[in-house]
Amino acid sequence: MLFTCVGIALGTSSGLSTRVWASHRSVLAQAGALAVGTWILGMGFRFAFAVYANTADGEPAIGRFSARHSITSGQAWTTALVLMASGEVLARVAIMQWRRRVLASGVGGQTSPVTEIASPDSA
Repeated sequence: MLFTCVGIALGTSSGLSTRVWASHRSVLAQAGALAVGTWILGMGFRFAFAVYANTADGEPAIGRFSARHSITSGQAWTTALVLMASGEVLARVAIMQWRRRVLASGVGGQTSPVTEIASPDSA
């Protein structure tokens, strides 16, 4: 559950910090430093955990942690990491699609004037 929430938070941060704007009949997006950083942080954590879990120090440490917290299956860690990745991807895609639809509704002057959705990286 914790890894899933972390994945959703990273994906949300990445999606909200991506610059999105309308140009002619298209909606364009550009990932800035924060969007890239959160994406790399999530992927890097999962990779580092997998490497650590397969080292001489990591395997027993994760085993002890699992025993103390009643995690009885090695599959639980795999599931947690997959749910983290899925949460990250789905949160980012959902936010980007919502932002695209908001801007696309204004492209061509059909429903509202085109405005850029501000983000922390759009300075």
